[in-house]
Amino acid sequence: MMNDPQVSFITVCYNGFKDTCELIESLQTHVHSVSYEIIVVDNASREDEATRIKELYSDIVTLRSESNLGFSGGNNLGIRVAKGAYIFLINNDTYVESDGFHYLTERLESQKNIGAVSPKIRFAFPPQNIQFAGFTPLSAITIRNEMTGFGCPDDGTFDTPHTTPYLHGAALMVKREVIEKVGEMPEIFFLYYEEMDWCTQMTNAGYELWYEPRCTVFHKESQ
Repeated sequence: MMNDPQVSFITVCYNGFKDTCELIESLQTHVHSVSYEIIVVDNASREDEATRIKELYSDIVTLRSESNLGFSGGNNLGIRVAKGAYIFLINNDTYVESDGFHYLTERLESQKNIGAVSPKIRFAFPPQNIQFAGFTPLSAITIRNEMTGFGCPDDGTFDTPHTTPYLHGAALMVKREVIEKVGEMPEIFFLYYEEMDWCTQMTNAGYELWYEPRCTVFHKESQ
């Protein structure tokens, strides 16, 4: 276990033992460009998945909540014990096939006012098209927005880094100092919208949010 890791990967599991193990193994196999710790928060799964996972992977941090705290509450439990300079919230139904995480830390380090970043997110199932390459702003009329690149082939069209009004909660890296300034993820939403609220708090505090396509995460989507 790293005493001072650069990145704290935090994943929340709820009856998702198999997916969580696949995520852990993909990180341990591929991530070598940054020092890191992995924190698994068991959000009141039927079985004690925290203990099972700790038995398999002794060098990661596991926490168990006896009540389901939702997406925000579970992530916040992990944030409170995280040691990294960068906090990476990553869904347990994701995995990686390559190591581009240093590009995310480089993006955050490139300007003081960049607060958080999301990688390119592709669907895990064939043809593994893009799920996320940024967001459009919320419409003032419908209060909805769209993901840039959604459903498009990964043919290089969405390989340019850019600012984005919102990041994707399935894979989101934020500077520790930003959390210290704007606070933890808001817990008024149990599931969905919490990262948009959090992103709005970051931009209101003067931070930029970026999409960085040199890192890719694959998402099984709502497993």
